[in-house]
Amino acid sequence: MPNRIPTAAPWRRMILPLFLAALLLSPVLACAEGSYVRAALGVDWTRETRFRDVDPTREGVAALYGASIGIDGKPTQTVGDFGSGAGFSLGLGRAVAPDLRLEAAVSYRPELTFEGDANYRRTPGSQSVTADLSATSAILTAYLDLPRIGGLRPFIGLGGGLSYARIGRTLMRFPGLSQTTTVPGGRSLNFAWTASAGVAKPLTERLTLDVAWRYTDSGDVETGQGDIRVLRPDRDISVLIGQTRARLTGHGVWVSLRYAF
Repeated sequence: MPNRIPTAAPWRRMILPLFLAALLLSPVLACAEGSYVRAALGVDWTRETRFRDVDPTREGVAALYGASIGIDGKPTQTVGDFGSGAGFSLGLGRAVAPDLRLEAAVSYRPELTFEGDANYRRTPGSQSVTADLSATSAILTAYLDLPRIGGLRPFIGLGGGLSYARIGRTLMRFPGLSQTTTVPGGRSLNFAWTASAGVAKPLTERLTLDVAWRYTDSGDVETGQGDIRVLRPDRDISVLIGQTRARLTGHGVWVSLRYAF
């Protein structure tokens, strides 16, 4: 059987135009009248996700999970989440209409930790899985400012851009087999999007405090193709495996200050 040549997903063709658009837009936002800068801190809570093989039938490499059914009757996989983690963001924005703002922002979440469990058959006891992750995103967001409620002004936002995720080595522990398995880390670049809602409170003529809820879909996190290390008291072996991936999504609360030029 000939090797299959993977084709780029449609969103991947959007990466270069989006990146170039962000580069071109940033100086425009920074220099235009009615512009502002933003600095934000936040905490995100990730949603449940599943690590599965990217291509379990690929020739020449083994699959970490394969096409088998796990001990719980579901496809073999690892289920868990990346926990919660703090992040920060810097952005440039501009009011393009009386109630509409555009903002280009870069966010960084340095420390997320995946904790989950695999479901292999014929594996007694626990099957814990852990890995560390960092994520950086560049997002262009449109904000709609709603009518004031007392001294507060609600707003909603929708944005899209790029997310870069770096996952470290994944450690799988099987105490019932006296075995640990180490999976190579990896990096991935994906289309990402956000939705947000919050309130703004003017502090001075130029300074505004924002408090917002934000949902983020950062796309897939991927481990790398490479040798896994399977370690038992009586053996130490390496096996070439293909990539695995899981979706990184979550929601959080972000507090920021906007300073108008």
